[in-house]
Amino acid sequence: MKKNNIEKLEKIIKTLRSEDGCPWDKELSIEKLGKLTIEETYELLDALEKGEPKNIIDELADILTHLIFYFQIGESTNKFTKNEIIDHAIEKLVSRHPHVFDKDNKKNFDTAEEVEKNWKLLKKDKLETSENFDFIGPSGITAERIIKTLLDLGIKQEQTLKPQIEDPKELLFSIYFELIQNGQSPEYELRNKLNEIRKSIRDLEKEQNVRFEELDKEKIIKILFRN
Repeated sequence: MKKNNIEKLEKIIKTLRSEDGCPWDKELSIEKLGKLTIEETYELLDALEKGEPKNIIDELADILTHLIFYFQIGESTNKFTKNEIIDHAIEKLVSRHPHVFDKDNKKNFDTAEEVEKNWKLLKKDKLETSENFDFIGPSGITAERIIKTLLDLGIKQEQTLKPQIEDPKELLFSIYFELIQNGQSPEYELRNKLNEIRKSIRDLEKEQNVRFEELDKEKIIKILFRN
């Protein structure tokens, strides 16, 4: 990688947002960019799961471009600067790894689990548990954070509760709770299920040499609900 590539990319984006640049890029707001970043993040996740280097590079390039747009929009609107973000990133990394950077309180951890346990102890000194309930994000991720907080407090879902659940919303929360309680991620499990369904549908299309709309509905139902 050439030394000045980042600077070159920053100049290109600065040109796009200049008076003689692109109208769309000039009008791009942080709010609109945020929605686009969510889409790009999921596209990156998809590329990582498939493990195709070219696609990973492509999606990481988009994420990097978004970061530089954030820097420049923040500076142009006097909300924040690139240096403030970088300095804050340094501060957070150092504070989260006292076992590496704090010479007076250096600890030796042999596993990632020990590091994670220590990090939770550090967080308790800085955050109230209720703040985890204020997190706003995709519903699945929000539920995961809340349930993990409950589990950290020793609150678990009992098996006897599930048969009593009739409301679909209650059942959905119960399913999330059970998966997370068992060390699984609902987001990843659902994504894996969807990928299985996509593959089975595509295989059926190839096998019968027809388009999706022409497939036998009963066979589609069997793919969706194998039981």
